[in-house]
Amino acid sequence: MASLRSIMALALSAGLMLATGAPAAPATPEAPGFEHALEAATRDLCGRQVAMLGENGFHGDGETVAFKAALIQRLVTRCHFDAVYFEASHYDFLELAGLRRAGKPVTADKVSSAIGWIWNHDAEIQPLIEFLAREANGGRVSLGGLDDQLGSRGEFYSLEQMPRELADYLPEPRRAACQARLHQRIFYDYPQASPHGPADLAPLQACVAEIRSAVAARPASRERDETQQLVANIERCLERDFVKGDDYVRGRDRSMAMNFRWLLAQAPRQKVIVWAATAHLAKDSYKGHPTIGSEIVQAYGPRAFVLGFSAGGGRYRYSRDKSPEIPSAPAGSLEAQALKGVKDGASYVGPARLKRMGVVQAAPFEHGALSARDWSEVMDGVVVFQAERPPHRTDG
Repeated sequence: MASLRSIMALALSAGLMLATGAPAAPATPEAPGFEHALEAATRDLCGRQVAMLGENGFHGDGETVAFKAALIQRLVTRCHFDAVYFEASHYDFLELAGLRRAGKPVTADKVSSAIGWIWNHDAEIQPLIEFLAREANGGRVSLGGLDDQLGSRGEFYSLEQMPRELADYLPEPRRAACQARLHQRIFYDYPQASPHGPADLAPLQACVAEIRSAVAARPASRERDETQQLVANIERCLERDFVKGDDYVRGRDRSMAMNFRWLLAQAPRQKVIVWAATAHLAKDSYKGHPTIGSEIVQAYGPRAFVLGFSAGGGRYRYSRDKSPEIPSAPAGSLEAQALKGVKDGASYVGPARLKRMGVVQAAPFEHGALSARDWSEVMDGVVVFQAERPPHRTDG
């Protein structure tokens, strides 16, 4: 989504840094006021094979993150979901899986780092990070990332170690030259007077093609297959370097769907939870193009479930210094209908009720961006908070 790209640009301009530990989270939706919605959502998701958990495209909602963190723990412990895939670095999660196979512990810091800066400094997600690290170390949950984007802030593997390891497949002097090009692109470290342009892209793509050929020449092994997967993701990411708007989103969704299929092929019997923006998970399409959600629904039918999130008002975090107000839900909107007569902090609208609403205004993709449609064609259920709020950030 364009909003995600703007957030990532802010992250890159602020500088890249490794994720650090966080203090204990504040009260989660396990507290009275969310229990009814949380329990209802758990019941509807429990028997599915793929549970897709959306969120607003600005990724700045504290109530949503806390709710999803609590819901995932319930789905794993009660409903036997055994995989969690994030809209986050495919590269770093592959390295995390490799460390686990090598018998090395999956630390909470590394799980946090792989999830990425957009979420990993939300205090609301910290209990989930600790939980996933324990479950991964116990062999009960596998973790994966779906995103091919390069240069996300705080990644423990793909920022420094990955370009060095990939360049090592090449002989000198190409090794040093290609590592430098990869590093420059990952950190977007281009002179202000000569920003990244097509002239930089062609030699970088040539480097990656050389690495791909060198990897393919190695004997068959799991390491070779995973390295080829890393290279394929880099190539798809670079192909979009000068693609904008909806075409960029379309290409990114296509890549995430490919990564979803690849991860499932490694362990096809998994019950999978997917954490991503609702726009990427829409059951039919988003702005006319297929989404990762639409591909999953096409493959799994009623065994897949898309859960969206919205709010009747409140605020959300756009950046460190901006927490815009969410417009109050207008009368007759999905949000207003969901909250009518609700005294708790949130309301869960399940498939049957959502279908009965028919065509109605709602804003589950971006706060304030109301549109009228039959939302049962987009989501299977939706959680509506009376008031959203920014997450409690541990980085200020």
